[in-house]
Amino acid sequence: MLDATTKDTALKSLSQYLKVESSYLSQTFREIQIPPEVCDPAEYLLSYVESELGEIQKPPEGVWFHGSRVRSPRSFLKSGIRTKSEMHDSVYEFLSVLAQDIPYDGEYPHSISTNAKESLGFLDEGPFASLFREQCISPGHGSHNYTHVPELVEDLAGELCGSNYSRLVSKFQDSTQPCIVHFTNTMSSHHLSKFLYFVFLTCRGFSTGEASQVVHCFCNLKGKPVEPGRIIKIETL
Repeated sequence: MLDATTKDTALKSLSQYLKVESSYLSQTFREIQIPPEVCDPAEYLLSYVESELGEIQKPPEGVWFHGSRVRSPRSFLKSGIRTKSEMHDSVYEFLSVLAQDIPYDGEYPHSISTNAKESLGFLDEGPFASLFREQCISPGHGSHNYTHVPELVEDLAGELCGSNYSRLVSKFQDSTQPCIVHFTNTMSSHHLSKFLYFVFLTCRGFSTGEASQVVHCFCNLKGKPVEPGRIIKIETL
């Protein structure tokens, strides 16, 4: 199972999947020179590996990372990672209690974005996850940091408090704990190419944070919850 919790687990799991020694794979990645005209280094590396080791027939299963912030991180072991629609009412109820002493004032700054998502049927978008653990902490590229505040929480805070939403978000943060849920899910060939590129970069001296910023690989489970049986670890931050 491919696992990018750290650069060492990434190299080891990829080596095991490709059935080569870690030292061989690391040396190979340090020696490969990707031509400057290549537009997609990840796909180039996948083609290179297949030319050397044979076609990879089946996309492997991998460890995915879901960043969140909740009252009890271990609750994921019982309930899994639920969809937005499943969580909406309980989150709204919790925020309503926290918002009792915060007056509604003005318009939520991101109301246009929220209304657009609702009109397009995005209530059940996600759950979202990253192929690289580090991306949950520092997502980059304008992506939302769910360990700071889940997007649903931010939108509901705007609904309850308008322009005072940040005060409610702060109270939510004081009442919750950031965490990363490690779970298993299938990977496509595209995800495999991204994983190869991540390992390639870490073998050439990039930190896991730097490599994840370059490769940038998220998935949207499109309204399908992650059941408890697929969760392998809850990491509190």
